[in-house]
Amino acid sequence: MMFSEGKFKKMSQARQEKKVMEIIRELEQRWDDESFRLLQLAHLSELAELMHSNGVEVLVRIDISITLRKFLQQTTGILRGWGFETTDPDFTVVSKLDGSSETRKFPLWLILDNLRSSFNVGAIIRTAECLGVSGIYLCGCTATPEHHKVRKTAMGAEKHIQWSNFEFTLDALQHCRDNGRRIYALETAENATLLHECKFVQPAALMLGNEALGIDEELLREADEIVRIPLSGWKNSLNVGAAFAICAETIVSSWRQVETR
Repeated sequence: MMFSEGKFKKMSQARQEKKVMEIIRELEQRWDDESFRLLQLAHLSELAELMHSNGVEVLVRIDISITLRKFLQQTTGILRGWGFETTDPDFTVVSKLDGSSETRKFPLWLILDNLRSSFNVGAIIRTAECLGVSGIYLCGCTATPEHHKVRKTAMGAEKHIQWSNFEFTLDALQHCRDNGRRIYALETAENATLLHECKFVQPAALMLGNEALGIDEELLREADEIVRIPLSGWKNSLNVGAAFAICAETIVSSWRQVETR
């Protein structure tokens, strides 16, 4: 993404800011491409000089030896000042800590009942893949990875986890029951078992409900057990993605502990 000095000068300030933002984001995505990185960092410095000469706050003389972490720390503040609010999917490097390509799947399946937020669905898919969930059933109005907002937040995780779409959640529950999976519903119900006291049996299916209304009573009656996360604050609910992460990690950790005994 290269612009001549003359062409760049003719752009409005808003357009200039947008172009600089696009370069910054592409740099993050292709940071490991050394030739591309050095070329674009030099180009970015030139554009920054032009904007700075017109009184616009922007980085000038970017050190070509800068690390990605430092680069993002510096540019995030600039972009935010221009009104571009960065999000986690925009600036995240995906890599395994040990450099290996090995993955593991646990006998845990996820049932999403009529989730309204595509971003929540994408975040849940990303978390599920990280924790080794075997598959996800997207029910009712829950968006699938075919939706661009789901893909944006899932950051490619949707390619590494099996998912299916069910028009009715009851059909997904029946599918799990037919495959011998014990069904757990995550809900703040009075008769729910505290998460850390629940003995999760393999294979298992975990059901999450609508962000505003929770899980429908009819579906709760179909669950083998209802579990809830103990909360101590004034609010009595968590974001559905955060709640899933806590619950799924608890389940997987309990199974790991049994393996090591």
